[in-house]
Amino acid sequence: MNPNSSETIISNIALPTMQCGMCISNIENALNEVEGIDKIRVDLKKLNVKVKYNAEKISLQEIEQLITMSGYQANNKKANNNAYNQLAMCCRLPEDRK
Repeated sequence: MNPNSSETIISNIALPTMQCGMCISNIENALNEVEGIDKIRVDLKKLNVKVKYNAEKISLQEIEQLITMSGYQANNKKANNNAYNQLAMCCRLPEDRK
């Protein structure tokens, strides 16, 4: 591969368990400063994040994993249970708020 070329991809990742503004911050924090991710835009109304990334440095699966490890479902990948249980009550699904 030519080291000067970069394969930039834009993907939408569904975030069906996102609930509030704090969720947006949590997801942004999980993805900010990650090598290979150039830009992110979290949309609470559409329940997704648009990610612009360099596929030579990071894969879609790795990005999904970063999101699941922060406590949220990413596309069809389930949230990490331990991370989910650490979320503030407002970030949990309504049936899990006790």
